[in-house]
Amino acid sequence: DFTINALAVQLSGNRGKFGQLFDLHRGVQHLESGQLVVLHDQSFIDDPARLLRGMRFQTRFSFSFDAWTQRLAEEAVCQRLLLELPPGRRFDEFRKALDDPQPGLILEACSHAGLLSQVAPWLTAWDAAVRARIDAAVAHGARLTGEQRRPQWKWACAGLLAATSDRVGRGWLEELEVGASLIDELFAVRELLQ
Repeated sequence: DFTINALAVQLSGNRGKFGQLFDLHRGVQHLESGQLVVLHDQSFIDDPARLLRGMRFQTRFSFSFDAWTQRLAEEAVCQRLLLELPPGRRFDEFRKALDDPQPGLILEACSHAGLLSQVAPWLTAWDAAVRARIDAAVAHGARLTGEQRRPQWKWACAGLLAATSDRVGRGWLEELEVGASLIDELFAVRELLQ
């Protein structure tokens, strides 16, 4: 997907080549400069999930798209390509964003890029209160032990769900093909926040 993920290391064969780094796409240079560069101009068309993955990498590593990748990403967002992913896959990629060390920051970046509306269309306006709600939910979940302990992404999702009604939140999760038992669990986690 990105040049920084296209690095390879020789693990077998001739002893002289063991450990040799293969960098066919200048991935090391892009790592050093903090740039995310797609491998080809159809990258986001081939797999729109790369848009969310790119946002995660940008926030987690303080990287940025190079100008070419930025233009391709903006075109993909305008074409609403993320909506072409099957709903379950869209939720899975979104869940990964919620499981990142700073989910509120990632969702804020997604909102500014115009991407969040393709995952959570009910969230029409991003503000500091939404991010604070998510961050507080994650912090609350991190302090718990025992039966109340849950993966971070569930707390982040519960914090996000606190920004909407039960009807809208359940409808959104159903559209993303989340199972009924998981939906119930996410709303139970949301109740623990109140």
